[in-house]
Amino acid sequence: FFKVVLINNGEPHRHGLHLPQCCTSSETGKYMSSVDDVEKATGLDFFSRLPDSIENRIEAIVPALPSGR
Repeated sequence: FFKVVLINNGEPHRHGLHLPQCCTSSETGKYMSSVDDVEKATGLDFFSRLPDSIENRIEAIVPALPSGR
C-alpha cells in the first residue's frame, strides 16, 4: 500500500508513505518515506507536471511526523 500527498499552500509540501500489508495504524510513522522512494517501488511518476526544480526538491525529502504522534 502506498500514498503520496501534495499540499500547495504557497510552498509545496509532500508526504510519502509505503506500508507493508501487515502494518497497523499505530506503526505508520516508521514507514514514512520520500516520494522518490515510493516512485522507485511503484514505477510511477507522481508530480511530473511540476517544474523539475520543485519536483526534485520536494520528492527527495523524507517527511517528519507532526509532533504529538
